[in-house]
Amino acid sequence: MAAMVDPFGRKRPAGKVSGTKKKIANPAKPKKKRDQRLHAFLEGRITLADLEGLTKKQLYEWAELGHAELVAGRFEQARAVFDGLHALDPYDAYFISALGSIAHQAGELDEAEARYSRALEINPYAPFALAHRGEIRIMTGRLDLGVKDLIR
Repeated sequence: MAAMVDPFGRKRPAGKVSGTKKKIANPAKPKKKRDQRLHAFLEGRITLADLEGLTKKQLYEWAELGHAELVAGRFEQARAVFDGLHALDPYDAYFISALGSIAHQAGELDEAEARYSRALEINPYAPFALAHRGEIRIMTGRLDLGVKDLIR
């Protein structure tokens, strides 16, 4: 076997790397667990947050930042935070309700009502979404539907 020169100019026997004890993984070969998780994501069985290993606690810490932006009236920044959170976990009623609130405050009533309705599909007992959807329905002249939301 011919000798090879390493990056430091030292001669090494071909095919051997000194000081290594384990095999170098083939980067083209996906890890089995990661591959299974990717398939679960593509099939809709897990969220992007699950795929990336993000916890609910981490997501809600970011949601606190988004809420602070919303309270401060920085709606575009709040929307960016909650859009990102919604992409990571599209089944979280709070993130969707927050997007509804942002749309509501921007006067986008159709968008806000749709967001609140989606949040209620996920969690039918979300009081924030019920109250605000009811308010929008009353404001837009659908008194019967608005009252139903508010007394539910």
